[in-house]
Amino acid sequence: MQIAPPSAATTSRPVAARRKFNLTILLRNWHKRAGLVAFLFMGWLGLSGILINQSPSWGYDTDKVYWSWVMSLYGLEPQPPQKGFLSGSKWLAVTPEGTALDAQVLVPPIQTPVGMVASRPMVNPCCSSLHRLRWLW
Repeated sequence: MQIAPPSAATTSRPVAARRKFNLTILLRNWHKRAGLVAFLFMGWLGLSGILINQSPSWGYDTDKVYWSWVMSLYGLEPQPPQKGFLSGSKWLAVTPEGTALDAQVLVPPIQTPVGMVASRPMVNPCCSSLHRLRWLW
């Protein structure tokens, strides 16, 4: 069996000149990648911090959460009505979150209703202060 002569590429390079494992280069490359991930994470922290800090001025602190999975994540449960009034076929319910007439939320809510009167075309919830009296069609 004959062995082929070594090629010029392998003989021109001495064995000691092979590329050595360099820990510094490896760590520098991984440091760049970790820095990019940290940059994105810190950017998200900054953006979410601005959103949380400015939420009262944008009205996000009073918005209702309608997703049941978010409410259960924070341990929030919708509370049953504390009191309600029935007049004819209409039902006025008062909860800590607001006031509802036949399961439709009233905006703005009636804080302290004392009763309700239903006539043919409209419903009149009565409250303790006359300036808050409202007529609902």
